[in-house]
Amino acid sequence: EKVLEGIGCDVKPINDEIDGRFPNHLPDPTNEDAKKALREEMKDEDLGIILDGDGDRAGFILPGKGYIAEDEVLALFSQHCLEKEKGKVVHDLRASILVPEKIRESGGEAVETRVGHTFISESIHSDQGIVFAGELSGHYYFPVYGFPFDDGIFAAALMCKIASENDLRKIISDYPEYPVSPELRIDCPEEAKEKVVEGIKNSYSDHDVSTIDGVKIIFENGWALVRPSNTEEKISVRCEGDTQEDVDEILEEVKAEVKRLIAKYS
Repeated sequence: EKVLEGIGCDVKPINDEIDGRFPNHLPDPTNEDAKKALREEMKDEDLGIILDGDGDRAGFILPGKGYIAEDEVLALFSQHCLEKEKGKVVHDLRASILVPEKIRESGGEAVETRVGHTFISESIHSDQGIVFAGELSGHYYFPVYGFPFDDGIFAAALMCKIASENDLRKIISDYPEYPVSPELRIDCPEEAKEKVVEGIKNSYSDHDVSTIDGVKIIFENGWALVRPSNTEEKISVRCEGDTQEDVDEILEEVKAEVKRLIAKYS
């Protein structure tokens, strides 16, 4: 609150009393109850901000639009940071086609990394050419500002600055829409996970694939990402396409192949 007031914002705090029991909802920017609670409190504000419990993640709500998707936030921050200085932008490989598209349009180089903010952090500290980095859980890093750490309060302050200087609704409404599937999680015995992922790579050997984290298969009309869960006996599948029909088609095809391989190796 003090940081945002210090840069000229009129702040209306919500659920700002510390209570480790989290009586209202989980302190998570991606949590649907958190989004709903903030939307219901907003009246004539220009921006809504959701922080997590330790303040290293942030999510945003725009009146008249609702929650700003993490892919859109990545695109916004990428464009802003690349206006300040050209360089590389790191994003996790689950990000929408929108993100590398806007990075390249802004004169930057898009760099995919493994899912998880620890891997993004490692990338930042090993490459001085990175100006911004972020991932879909709401961790954002700003090396271009001399601050190569994930800080939700810094991200919130910067989003307020961007909102004060631009029409965010127009910027976001002008972004192309690429339909994406929810993350599908398929039961898979622990001992079969590695074989299934390797099997997927072999099944799609005639496609361009990335294996930095599971297998990301590039189709002419989209992509599919197949990853083993690090914490559960599950395989996750996420797809994106040029149209919803493309997404449905890719998802059904890849899901069927994953299930076939699970049955084979279980």
